[in-house]
Amino acid sequence: MQKTGLKDQYARLRQGIGIRGDPGMGKFLLSGPGALDAVNRLVLGDISRLPIRKMTYTLILREDGTLLTDAYVVNLGEDSYRVITGPGDAGEIARTVHDTCGGAGVDVEDVTSGSALLSLDGPYAWELLANVAGRAVLGVRDLEVVTDQEIAGVPVTLHRVGKTGEFGYWVQVPSDRAGEVEAALASAGVAYDLTPYGQQVLDICRLENRLLNVALEGAAARNPLELNCRLMVSTDKGDYLGREALERVLATGPERRLIGLVLEPEGPSWDAPLPAIGEAVTHRGQRIGTLANVQFSYSLERPIAVALVDPAYAYVGLEHALTASGMPYQALAVSAPFLTNRSLGLRFQEHSYLQGDRV
Repeated sequence: MQKTGLKDQYARLRQGIGIRGDPGMGKFLLSGPGALDAVNRLVLGDISRLPIRKMTYTLILREDGTLLTDAYVVNLGEDSYRVITGPGDAGEIARTVHDTCGGAGVDVEDVTSGSALLSLDGPYAWELLANVAGRAVLGVRDLEVVTDQEIAGVPVTLHRVGKTGEFGYWVQVPSDRAGEVEAALASAGVAYDLTPYGQQVLDICRLENRLLNVALEGAAARNPLELNCRLMVSTDKGDYLGREALERVLATGPERRLIGLVLEPEGPSWDAPLPAIGEAVTHRGQRIGTLANVQFSYSLERPIAVALVDPAYAYVGLEHALTASGMPYQALAVSAPFLTNRSLGLRFQEHSYLQGDRV
């Protein structure tokens, strides 16, 4: 695999396939008759309806309602659940999992160091993975988990999930054999121009698809309702971290709302500096909010952003303003997502990177 610059990494991920090593996500195994109740105390969503061998995206809050991290919960069956946590203070996350979930009827095990997750993303990620793991991969549905698979003789678990908006798979492998699997993918990936990608490319793709970035807009929010995550909130299940604080916000409404913005500098666009996170967003001279995340979209050839603003101004089509190093920007509020992914137009039976039948 060849190392490339940011723009090339982005292009490969949006048009072909990108690979990323384990970024250090936490991994916890909860098992026993009390495991379901324990997971439900930990996360925002209701896990009781999650089918076996499926996973769901959710959030973990602090007691004050702020976001600690995001998480995927996998129902392994037989009273066992895997919790895969996102970015944040690893120590705080581990303490929260153990303090919240530990108790009678449940065993909590931190398996972070024992397993690695390799991310394979892009419109043709399915084709490469089918090449090395077998064509059964093509039948794996979104958020489905498939065990008892092999790559280069190494046992792996496949998760149909990603954070780029394109086809995505997590390959779970024992940590001490992750190098073997990565080498097998790299070898097979030569024909697909497989390219490693980093955190900045992931941040760009996530924003383009309006997928929550806990480290940026998530860290700036006071509660998940500001992030338009109302559908994640369950009112049917029992107590969970942050519930009391969240119910107060549900009763009064959030003080801010997250909106998407397409930015147009009032000057030469290629020379314009990106506005800084935390920059004031204004409407007709009145401050209405704060910039929470900003990236340059190579697909749109302009900066895009999200901002936390007064709900009275959180409407598509409104024009706002901000500045960057003294340069004014126009900021048009738009609906999510910012772009349509190439993967949406792809069909396994009709398209192939190797054959040149590309979208």
